[in-house]
Amino acid sequence: KELKTAAVDSLGLDQDDQSPSDHSYLFEKETQFMRTGAWCILEGLAGCSHKGTSNTQSSSNRNQTDTAFDLVKAVTRSKIDGGFLTSAWEKFRKLRGDDNTPDDSKHQLSASTRACLRVMAKLASLVPKAAANETLNEMKSFLLSNSINPDVIAACVSALTALSATVAKNPKEAKAVCGDWSRRIFARCEELLGMFVTSPLKASEESSVTSVTRALFTIGEVAMVGFFADDDGRDNMEVDVKADETEWVRGMRVSPSPKLLSLVQILLPPKLPAMGADEPVHTPST
Repeated sequence: KELKTAAVDSLGLDQDDQSPSDHSYLFEKETQFMRTGAWCILEGLAGCSHKGTSNTQSSSNRNQTDTAFDLVKAVTRSKIDGGFLTSAWEKFRKLRGDDNTPDDSKHQLSASTRACLRVMAKLASLVPKAAANETLNEMKSFLLSNSINPDVIAACVSALTALSATVAKNPKEAKAVCGDWSRRIFARCEELLGMFVTSPLKASEESSVTSVTRALFTIGEVAMVGFFADDDGRDNMEVDVKADETEWVRGMRVSPSPKLLSLVQILLPPKLPAMGADEPVHTPST
C-alpha cells in the first residue's frame, strides 16, 4: 500500500483537476526521486513475482510450500484497486507530451513509464474491466498511429497482451483479441514502410526516419507475442510454465505478410551488431 501511495502521489493522480501548467511540483527533485524509486521497486517485484506451488512430502506427509513471492496475491490481500495503473499510464503519457515538462525529466519519465507498463502486464487481472478495455483501445490506437517511442514499445505490447486477457471471457477469446490487433498493427506498419521505401524524398526527412524506427521496433515486438524465453527448455521448467499467468498466449503466432518481411529486410543492415566479443552476424532472411 505504501508503494502504491508513493507511486500515485508522485504523479499527482489525486489532483487531476489542475491544469498541466500547475504540475511543476511533480518535477521537484524529491518528487522525482520518490516517483523513480516507487516505480522501480514495483517493477522489481513484478519481475521476480511468480505463483508458488505446493507438494506433499511422502516420507513425513507434510506439505512443503514454495516461498516464491506472488505480487498478484500481495496486491489482492492489500485490497488495492489495479485501476491506479491505467491512471498512471495516462498521466505518464500526458506529462511526456506536455510542453511544460522539463527536457531533463523526460528520460526519467520514460523509464518510469516502462516500469508502469511492466507492472500493469503482471497485474492486468486486477485492473477493472472497464478501465482495462479503455486502456487497451488507447494502446492499440497509439501503436496503430505509430506514436509510441521505441524505448516504451516492448513494455506497451506486453501490457496490451495482458489486458487482452482481462477484457476477454476466456483464453480463446483473448487469443482472438490479440490476433486482431496484431494483424492490424502489421498492416499499418506495412503501409508506413511501403511509403518510406517508395518515396525517396521523404526518406531523408527526420520525421520519416523516426516513424520507420518506431515501426520496425513495433513489428519486432508484436511478432514476439506468444513466444517465451523458456520455449527451448520447456521440459525443464514445467512448474514455472504452469504457474505463469500469461500461459494462455503461449504458442500464438501471427506472422507478418511476405511483403512486410521483404520491406523489413530492405531496411535492415546487411549484418547485425556484434554482441560482446562475437563477430557481427548476417541479418536473417526471415
